[in-house]
Amino acid sequence: MVNNIFGERLREIRKRREFTQEELGGKCGACAGAIRDWEKGLRLPNTYYLREICVALNVSADYLLGLRKKSKSKMREK
Repeated sequence: MVNNIFGERLREIRKRREFTQEELGGKCGACAGAIRDWEKGLRLPNTYYLREICVALNVSADYLLGLRKKSKSKMREK
């Protein structure tokens, strides 16, 4: 199992945006099973999917990967 900070943040933002795993998968070209695996920390997306996730959720890769503590949207809210 990989470090799951990515999965935790992916799930948090997906739910905040009110997307199901299927809906997010449709927006980024991945199947719902891949989204589930990423959220559980079983694997990480490749760079293509990481970019598509960031676009679909309007969040930075730095935040999803744990390199930044706050997402862009959280920083704007404060």
